[in-house]
Amino acid sequence: MSIFKITTVSLCLSFSLASFAQKAILADQLLLDQAGIKVIYADDLTGLAYAEINDQEEGLLQKYAHALGKCGGFEALSQDRSLSAMELDSVFFSVQVMNTKMMRLASQGFVPQPEFSEDISTAVAMVSKERIKKHVEWLSSFHSRNHKRSNANEPIQAVADYLVANLPSNYEVSLIDHSSTRQKSIRVRLQGAVRQDEIVVLGGHIDSIVQSIFDPDPRSPGADDNASGSADVMETMFILAEMGFQPARSLEFFFYAGEESGLLGSAEIAESYKNAGKDVVGVMQLDMTSFAGSGELVFSNMTDFTDPTLRSFIENLNNLYVGGTVIHSKCGYGCSDHASWYRRGYPTVMPFESHMDDYNSKIHSKNDIIDSNTNFEHAAMFAKLAVSYVMELSSNSWRPGSLATR
Repeated sequence: MSIFKITTVSLCLSFSLASFAQKAILADQLLLDQAGIKVIYADDLTGLAYAEINDQEEGLLQKYAHALGKCGGFEALSQDRSLSAMELDSVFFSVQVMNTKMMRLASQGFVPQPEFSEDISTAVAMVSKERIKKHVEWLSSFHSRNHKRSNANEPIQAVADYLVANLPSNYEVSLIDHSSTRQKSIRVRLQGAVRQDEIVVLGGHIDSIVQSIFDPDPRSPGADDNASGSADVMETMFILAEMGFQPARSLEFFFYAGEESGLLGSAEIAESYKNAGKDVVGVMQLDMTSFAGSGELVFSNMTDFTDPTLRSFIENLNNLYVGGTVIHSKCGYGCSDHASWYRRGYPTVMPFESHMDDYNSKIHSKNDIIDSNTNFEHAAMFAKLAVSYVMELSSNSWRPGSLATR
């Protein structure tokens, strides 16, 4: 057990608590059309569109995204101003470039073949569904983890303090300030022993939300969305710590702020990493893992806005160590934080608890609690997949998005 100071990382100069009338967003055009939100510009090549929304329209968009089984459903591009034509060109071009690259990779059909590792097998066997349940119980016991609350950082600080108290001192815990939300994100870094500048990312959003016209501060337990994914990220770190695992590449674990209002925390983080030229090798997002909507130990490997070589990689890790049944689905742009990294040019993957047609209809409500439909054996499957992902990808020289090792 270690005792050390939590560092604070600022990605911005300041944050105003004022609520701006309009928010510039990027979303699937189909979602905007269904919600009746005016599209200012649509890009036929990506199916994405630009719009500007007020607080009421944001709530409406979240409602329609929820109806489609999505979490956030859009990316906030600005909190207080319209984007210029040049900025819009850059936004759409970045997605076009990534989509083109992913289609080319998929057409080449390369499937990475990781070899069996006794160390990874041992680590996977250490995953505890009881510990995951304990963490989901704790996270969902907060009144709300909504990023808009005046005390939005109460659960954030509690989680950061808990991680400091229960992880070895070589796990660096940082709180990240944002310009778009008062809520902070949490980053935990385990520095690599050989290629420190190469980074493998595992993350999930920590905020929760319930839309209510009657209650300004409704109970928002967010047990599945996304205490479950956050608990799996915690479990992965604790397993690595128990193993004394030392990666060759650096590992970074994120608990993102404000995902439900447009990927706020992850968008700022990914943008800052891109601007700094940071070498992020791969990003896995865990968002909702405890509802076995398509069957126990059946998970969906999202095929849109993800890297096909990284998708194949985790499917083969599943075959080696986990034994789940893989299906495929699409969740649309901005369904979770991996979109922030994807648009900045980083390889992403998102295993999800079910097919999108079978999603948990209780999310974004006061009923997103631990109940008879909560399946911690199912949630543990994602922790096992995450453990194998971070151990394997941080230990070798292969890169998602490429056809061979380096």
